[in-house]
Amino acid sequence: MPNPLKGEVSIGLGKETFTLFYDVDTLCVAEDLLNLSTAEILSGVTARKVRMGFMRGLLWAGLRQHHPDLSLVEVGERFLGPGGIGVSGAQVKILDALAAAFPVAKDGGGEAAGEDPPPAADGTGSASSASGSTSG
Repeated sequence: MPNPLKGEVSIGLGKETFTLFYDVDTLCVAEDLLNLSTAEILSGVTARKVRMGFMRGLLWAGLRQHHPDLSLVEVGERFLGPGGIGVSGAQVKILDALAAAFPVAKDGGGEAAGEDPPPAADGTGSASSASGSTSG
């Protein structure tokens, strides 16, 4: 059973349930398979016009941890083909799994939230006694 606290997302196909999971290793596998950087992969998964081979590869990479016997071809046939979740369904599941695995801080998120960290406050440390220091 998938654990959302670990970044796992379930995908139901008929009577079977599969677990989708992303971590750093999974993204490295996806980078190698797709010959794209992680930034390009993250941008591509949200694209309006996404290549089916791209989605198949990214989905396969995320299924490997819990379903190592699934081949790349099987993932395409079972998940993206007739009776599967399709490309748009795969996009939703992949985005859910990525968001669960790599949450963005909401409060005081700094760089993770797309902001620069706040500058250090003046006068919060002890004065330097090093040669060439200035007193402030």
